Amino acid sequence: MTAEIDKTARGARSSGPARVRIWRRIEWVDTDKSGYWHFASAFRLFEAAETTLWQHLGGKEQLGDIPRVHVTASFRKKVLYLDVVAVDLLVERIGRSSVSYSITISRDGELCVEGEMVVAAVDPASGDTQPIPDDIRRALESVGELTEDMPPGAGR
Repeated sequence: MTAEIDKTARGARSSGPARVRIWRRIEWVDTDKSGYWHFASAFRLFEAAETTLWQHLGGKEQLGDIPRVHVTASFRKKVLYLDVVAVDLLVERIGRSSVSYSITISRDGELCVEGEMVVAAVDPASGDTQPIPDDIRRALESVGELTEDMPPGAGR
């Protein structure tokens, strides 16, 4: 593991595959006219959790570009304006040049959305996929929980 990954992943609370929990309040911009959140908001939250993961690991720049190549979501419960949700991301699989995440969004412990996202490591210059470096692979496989504390005032 590189020194940069060691230093930035120090907040890990366990071992095993990388996982992160973030908390977000559903804002007006996340909702439609009915006050229910718009489905696209779930994908934005998926990316917010992924961003937190890569911040803990020293930045996504270590992989080059990481476009999404597959994203799914199943919506189980409605989410409303001002609800506080937990977004949990777990590294499920690491391929030669891809990383698969399972992601859930819950409110008060109740599952609202479950989904998956697959990203590919791509060389920015050529646009070709590239292997995930061994140190990053090891971190994704073993760094454990990188949970963001619930922000002050986010509770109901």
